[in-house]
Amino acid sequence: MKFKKLLKSLSICIAVALLATTFTPVNANEGAKPSREKIIEEFNELQKEIDEVLDIKGNKYVFDKTEVIQVVNDSDFDFNTYNEYFNTNYTKDVFADTAVHLIETANLEYKSVGENTCSVRGTYCGKNGTSSGWNYDRFYNNKTNSEKSATKLDELSRNWALVAGSSGGISAFLPGIGTAIAAGIGLGAGWNSWYAGTLAAAIRSNNSDGNCGTVTDINKFTTVFSVWSQREFNV
Repeated sequence: MKFKKLLKSLSICIAVALLATTFTPVNANEGAKPSREKIIEEFNELQKEIDEVLDIKGNKYVFDKTEVIQVVNDSDFDFNTYNEYFNTNYTKDVFADTAVHLIETANLEYKSVGENTCSVRGTYCGKNGTSSGWNYDRFYNNKTNSEKSATKLDELSRNWALVAGSSGGISAFLPGIGTAIAAGIGLGAGWNSWYAGTLAAAIRSNNSDGNCGTVTDINKFTTVFSVWSQREFNV
């Protein structure tokens, strides 16, 4: 079965559908060039096209390198505008090489953190752990830790500049997920604070669905995140 990443790109700030939440930041003052929202949507489509030529076996991707390169080469994605928004230097060749490297070295194995309750038939409940794919980092938090993360994110939203400028920055303030969001954020202080607050709200929304906790994906290339209730999450 071809591997397809569970990622939905939405044009609104918070959307809850089937207890899943995905966020794509929107900037209304981008001028004539494609908006950040549009670039992210198109980049998500490129990632999905790459996902469709990947299989998974034993927590590793199985793929043909030439197929991944061909997907990128056939794409008309605007890397120049993407680079402007995300302070990167991607060309088609550079991104193709990066994607291939990340796919080759990815380990999708779930790594538990601390005490966990059981998972049955692919359904998670009460899990604390991490996993990752070529283009995302995934964080499992039980109900208590989900609320702790949301509280920290709210504090980060109110004090972004102070936390970002402190020793260790966001990664030290919010280990794990903080490192993931710090790597992709580049929106400016106001948008960064909005992002943290919106992620906090998404986690709380999905954490309210029973006592299982949440699963949060942070895209490695953009500021897009997805949040699910562990009760409804399957891989």
